[in-house]
Order: sequence, then C-alpha cells, then structure tokens
Amino acid sequence: KHTDDTTHADSAQLSWKKTIDKCKQNGAIITSQVHKRVHALIVSDAAVQNATQRVRKAIKLGIPIVDIGWIEACIKAGNRVDWAEYLRNDEAKDAADAKKKATENVSGGDGCNVKFDASNEDANAVSGWSESVELDCCCVCHENGDVECPWCTGETECNLTKQRLGKGT
Repeated sequence: KHTDDTTHADSAQLSWKKTIDKCKQNGAIITSQVHKRVHALIVSDAAVQNATQRVRKAIKLGIPIVDIGWIEACIKAGNRVDWAEYLRNDEAKDAADAKKKATENVSGGDGCNVKFDASNEDANAVSGWSESVELDCCCVCHENGDVECPWCTGETECNLTKQRLGKGT
C-alpha cells in the first residue's frame, strides 16, 4: 500500500526507472529503440498483451522478448541466468497476430478506415458512427519524444503535436 501521494501510474514509472537503474548498475546498456543490435527486449505483461510497436518490431527482427522478471532473477543470482523460462516470444506473436486480425476486421486491412456497407442501413445505424471521428496520431515519435518528426510537424501537424504546442485541435 502506498503511503505517499503518488498515483499508480507514478509508482509504475518509478518502478520502471528503478529497473533501468538496476540494469545499468549491473552493466547493461539501455536503449529505447529496437534495432538489430539489441540483445533482448525486456517487457511487462501489458506490453506483450497490447503487442506494442516495440514488441512487434522485436518479433519482426527475431529479437528475444524477455519478461521483466528475468532482471530480478539475474540480480538475485548475482549473474546472468538462463532466460528460457522468461521468454515471451510465443505470447507476443499471438498477441500481435490477434491485434493485426482485429485491425483488418475493423478497417478492411489498411489499418485506418472503417468501411460500412451502404446498402445495409440497419447495420450502419447500430454501429455508433454517425460522423467522422479524428483519431490520435499513431506515429512512434510520440513514444520516443522526437519533436522533429517530419510527419507530425510538417504542413499538416498531427492533433497530438497541435495539443503539445498549445494550438488546439
């Protein structure tokens, strides 16, 4: 139980920061990006279940996806332990496949547009959509803090960039 004023999100962030600090203290090199030189992607349950962009990229590159519990096991053992029992690649692939299938079912495969059968007014009426809805930008720049993203800061700034700059939507 928390006795201070931190929220659950704050405590989760502190926990993540503590984990990073522990990794660095034990010789790890941390990067926020997933690329071919990454040795492993350390993940939480939520990252696997939501098939985050980093998880999907690790799958694509064949990088081991390892549960965060492995870090504690290594620290407790005083050296690197076998991560075989901490691998989450199969679960991550299943979650990514399910996410892709759900996106294809809703959007018709392109991930952006919901398509309705104009001849079936009853189905369209119960769908809940009566006008277009602007969705948040899904560019990775919002995850990694890149304020120079050409897609989000160009002529047509995305709604998240407008919000960050105080320009409204």
